[in-house]
Amino acid sequence: GINAEYGVRPQGISLWDNKVYVSDSFNYRVQIFDIEGRLLDSMGKQGSEAGEFEEPRDIAVDTNGNVIVTDTRKNCLLIFDKHGNFIREYGSQGSGVHQFDSPEGVHVDEINRVIIADRKNNRIQIL
Repeated sequence: GINAEYGVRPQGISLWDNKVYVSDSFNYRVQIFDIEGRLLDSMGKQGSEAGEFEEPRDIAVDTNGNVIVTDTRKNCLLIFDKHGNFIREYGSQGSGVHQFDSPEGVHVDEINRVIIADRKNNRIQIL
């Protein structure tokens, strides 16, 4: 199984293309495992620059294989392609449209809409 052998402290999990994507808050990364639990790759590192994590929380993978991670400290989504390359950050701190205050959960529906639980704003946003 996927356990402390890999140093993982899981917060969120998503499945795509027979891979298990795990957001690892205390290690500031996303880890990717095969369906048998073998570590395949990881992405991200700690920091405040674009593409770096402060507190990755939940994770979802869209129909194209893009990896979407909520970061509760940066108050944004970080988006990576299916190869782990950083694409962009989306959102900022606030209570307006496309702004977040401690985004937690994220889900991608069957038509590729991204749904975010915006915890401290007490709302759900659909992008």
